Amino acid sequence: MAASARWSLIVLVLLFVAACAPLPPVPTAPSLSTPSVQTAQMTATPAAPSVTLNIPPPALATPVATGKPLVVGQLTDVSGSLKRYGEMEVRGFAMGVEYATQGTYVVAGRPIKIVVGDTAGMSETAVAAMHRLLKEDSAEVFQCCASSSVATVLQDVAQQAKKVLIVDPAVSSDITGKNFNRYTFRTSRTMDQDTLTAVSYLIKNAGTGFVQLAPDDTFGRSSTAAWRKCVEMQAGKFMAEDIYASPDTTDFTPYLKRALDSKARSLIVTWAGPGFEQLFQQISDMGLTKQMTVATIFGDNASIRGAYGNAVDVVGPLVYHYSLPKTPVNDWLVTQHQRRFGSPPDIYTAGAMTAGIALVEALKKTSGDTDADKLIAALEGLSLDGPKGKLSIRPEDHLALQPMYMVRLKSTTDPQLRFFELLEEKKPEMTAPPVSKK
Repeated sequence: MAASARWSLIVLVLLFVAACAPLPPVPTAPSLSTPSVQTAQMTATPAAPSVTLNIPPPALATPVATGKPLVVGQLTDVSGSLKRYGEMEVRGFAMGVEYATQGTYVVAGRPIKIVVGDTAGMSETAVAAMHRLLKEDSAEVFQCCASSSVATVLQDVAQQAKKVLIVDPAVSSDITGKNFNRYTFRTSRTMDQDTLTAVSYLIKNAGTGFVQLAPDDTFGRSSTAAWRKCVEMQAGKFMAEDIYASPDTTDFTPYLKRALDSKARSLIVTWAGPGFEQLFQQISDMGLTKQMTVATIFGDNASIRGAYGNAVDVVGPLVYHYSLPKTPVNDWLVTQHQRRFGSPPDIYTAGAMTAGIALVEALKKTSGDTDADKLIAALEGLSLDGPKGKLSIRPEDHLALQPMYMVRLKSTTDPQLRFFELLEEKKPEMTAPPVSKK
């Protein structure tokens, strides 16, 4: 590839810079990231599929690099619809490498070089970028990405190339389920872990009767199936058939009335895109949160500020919020992220940081050897301390068992972004789904 067709910032390491569904609208949300230092631009064109960012590490230690640079290929959305998640991923992963190497960016004498390939949120683009990272950058191990559909196709490429792929924040359970292969690991949670977190809380605090509302499309029906499986697994019951509305619905009154008529104690809401704000406005106008418990899955800070204003008092599972974990790793992440970017870390920053820590800890075990068999053995059963606390990678399916949070939305305007009341923190083993790999 010609030099003019690629970003020209070449160096040792990158420091500054779900996942499966459309993002909720963010019509009025201001930017939450105002870097206090000059950062590389998180933009790219189709002619620039991979990026190596030249930002020196802090002088926390003197690197002792005696070996060949170790190239990590990071594949994420830099220019597509999930690019704000991609920014979280790039920042968090680099900070995880920094943290785990105590600022040296060196493991077993090998300096770590992170090369970012832009997936643009599209499978074909992602595959092409991964092949370029393999061929032109000699990437030895990979990390990706927010889109579950993209992660799924990259699993196949990693398997063919016999390279380890660590996935975060893609949420689809299939990645470590029916699409499992031995080269794929994840530090992200799955949809099953979300539903297990919420359903056990709802049964305990609201009762066993459920009803759910979702868009009548593939996204909505796959979500309702996941919730239904979890509810029935925990001896809950649905009081009515799942309620589906057209994705372009703006008047939800008849659908919400059906939910009330079901006499269910909990309403599970799955929605994204157009109509999101109207849905929760009508839930509020009808006083549903006073008659039943309304639950949904919460997203990133920009979504909360921009679209959830009518969802105060709604409850749901949350993978991470900077205000929740009380751990030394999270304290470091929050302090450093605020200092460097002028904002606290967001929902997927911590997961990507955990991926960076996991990779470094495994490489310590292999003495910097990225041979797939050795790295797989090091990652299987790996236990580590991440921002959320203790996480372990289940050997049977490479699923990450991790703490999960059940929260209530208490504000969308707090100047410090303290949006949530913690209702319950679930220990890793409490939200461990059954092994379901093929």
